[in-house]
Amino acid sequence: MIAIQYSYSAQHTLNYFKEQLQVNMTLSSWQKTKRHSGISKDFYDEYFLNKEMAYAIEVGKIKPYSQPFLLADFGIEYAPQSYIYI
Repeated sequence: MIAIQYSYSAQHTLNYFKEQLQVNMTLSSWQKTKRHSGISKDFYDEYFLNKEMAYAIEVGKIKPYSQPFLLADFGIEYAPQSYIYI
């Protein structure tokens, strides 16, 4: 499960989604993710140049928590700039 925090509510975790990790050879990974990857083929090719494997997180349906968690509930004092493992 991956939790999502919105920047306007920096002290709350509001939503989550179940994920599936995709591990593939780099060419087959592009074929599976290109429609929803948000990047160009050129960027993908440059990023994975000389790499044998590619990892992608498949985002499931986003669901709201019935009651938001405070980041402090996870021992986090400040909202992260990008992501944090909890």
